Amino acid sequence: LATNRYVQVPYMDEIFHVRQAKTYCDGNFGEWDPKITTPPGLYLFAYLLAKLAALLSGSNLSASSAFCSLSALRWYNTL
Repeated sequence: LATNRYVQVPYMDEIFHVRQAKTYCDGNFGEWDPKITTPPGLYLFAYLLAKLAALLSGSNLSASSAFCSLSALRWYNTL
C-alpha cells in the first residue's frame, strides 16, 4: 500500500485499532479497549488472516510478528 510508504506510524484512530488487533494477535480475546466502537469482528478477521499466514509459513503468531505489523494490518483491512 502506498500509505505505508508515507505514513509509517499509526495515524489518528489507528493508534487504538492497531493496539487492539495486536492484543488479538497475542491471543487475548477477552481484553477490550473501551474507547473503540468498532465491532470485534474486524480484529478477529485480522487475527484469522495473520494466523493463517503464520501457519503457512511455519511461524508463531504474536503481536510483534510481521503478520501483525502495521503494514500487514492495513493490508488486511483492504480485503
